Amino acid sequence: MLVLIGAAGLGVHLPMTWRRTGDLDLTVVADAATVAVDLQRLGFERHPKLEQRWRVPGTRVRIDVVPASKAELDSGHMVFAESGHVMNLAGFDLAFRHTHALSLDIDTSIAVATVPVIAVLKMAAWLDRPDERGRDLEDLGHILADYLAADDMRRWDDPRLAEVPDFEHQPALALGLDIAEIAELRHRQLVESFLEAVDQPDSIAFERLARASSPGAEPQRAFRLRLDAFRAGLSTR
Repeated sequence: MLVLIGAAGLGVHLPMTWRRTGDLDLTVVADAATVAVDLQRLGFERHPKLEQRWRVPGTRVRIDVVPASKAELDSGHMVFAESGHVMNLAGFDLAFRHTHALSLDIDTSIAVATVPVIAVLKMAAWLDRPDERGRDLEDLGHILADYLAADDMRRWDDPRLAEVPDFEHQPALALGLDIAEIAELRHRQLVESFLEAVDQPDSIAFERLARASSPGAEPQRAFRLRLDAFRAGLSTR
């Protein structure tokens, strides 16, 4: 099973007005050697240093393919054979269980991870390499703000959201509720680790999340309330 994740996957669900991406992030249940052989057979060219990165034949489009065997998914990490880099796979198991089908044409579709899953994966990616994954923070800030469209009927039909007096905090609460529905203990621990790491008002991470999520006046105060709503959703289970 091949699943679209990352910013391209997020763009299937949300209007990503804050940035554009031409890259594709994919994950598949398979061992790395098999995936490499299959991609080379199809004419893909691998990046000389990044083992997961490939160029689509005849284009400038790049794809990052994360192959994960069942054993690696169970262990929660994988080791790239050449570089020895250890990649955190926490949340990747969710990507294979919670997807939507995106039709590409009449005969072809691809599985796309849901927004709650992509959010968990972005938290894991930032924790893995915080100095390199600033865009994940930006994406997460927007997810917390835009998870529900302004006219999403869930705002009125879900009594847990309808009780929230502030319309702007409903998306963060809904995201917390939906992650709580799918998360196992290890996923909850990952999310809590992320919150503990970024919930430092004087930190660069908190500032970046606040600016993305609450661009108006007093972004830190507004984002603090949004984080509280997200935590309230997480605590339901």
